[in-house]
Amino acid sequence: MRVSVHRALPFFAPSLAGLLVFFLGPLALGLPFSVWSPARGWLGPGPFLETLQNPMFQTGLANSALFLVLCVPATLGLALGFSLWLNRARSAAKWLQSLLFLPYVLPTVCALFAFRWLLDYGGVVNRLRDLFGLAQVAFLSGAALRGTVLLLFLWKNTGFFVAFLSTRLLSTPRDWIEAARLDGAGPFRRFWSVYLPHLRPTLVFALVLCAVQAMEIFRECYLLAGSYPAPEVYTLQHYLYNRFHSGDYASAAAALYLILPVSAGMVLALLKGEKYAEA
Repeated sequence: MRVSVHRALPFFAPSLAGLLVFFLGPLALGLPFSVWSPARGWLGPGPFLETLQNPMFQTGLANSALFLVLCVPATLGLALGFSLWLNRARSAAKWLQSLLFLPYVLPTVCALFAFRWLLDYGGVVNRLRDLFGLAQVAFLSGAALRGTVLLLFLWKNTGFFVAFLSTRLLSTPRDWIEAARLDGAGPFRRFWSVYLPHLRPTLVFALVLCAVQAMEIFRECYLLAGSYPAPEVYTLQHYLYNRFHSGDYASAAAALYLILPVSAGMVLALLKGEKYAEA
């Protein structure tokens, strides 16, 4: 049944108004600040070139890309493994899935306090290392902080994707599985020929969604190490945050518009992945 646009418009009007007021409006208003400054006047493409040549922007871009490469395969790999295991352990699947999902619904601040309690100097892990005569490790500073942020991301997000993939696995037609078993297919062959084709649309959507979450990893880094953390965890969001707070609106706006095509591409990929998942 087709619904006319003018009848559907009242239902979409609040969302469209929110999009206009809180996203498109500020985005359009910020454009002049990337080429003009009240103090310096017309700047032209200068802020864009300065941003691209800025070592901190380059560091943030490299770290954001690295977190994307590390977080997405690790999270989806763990989630897929847990989902396949839970699909076989049906009797314990519900409470195990709830246990895995719990970190996702916990506030990030609570998770960070728990990680500090475990990994800080004098924390549980370093106290255990003392008992075994091992030197303490600075998990919350320097290069080790990158591993801590990755661990926190995995701990917090894996359960969500386990629930996401498990739902799709449970809908696998039983006759497909039985037919594969009758043909002598082992566990790996059943996964490759039965489960994976059935999971593929959902995996595509999960891949894009996980990539979006990996690009938003600023919150964990900021709460663990502040606005000027170790270079290993300095992200694009740190650069934007520091530029805005220092009053360098031209550089902040230029960086935002340089990042915008990547963000828009990820949103479009997410929408296409959602349609593919529904197919």
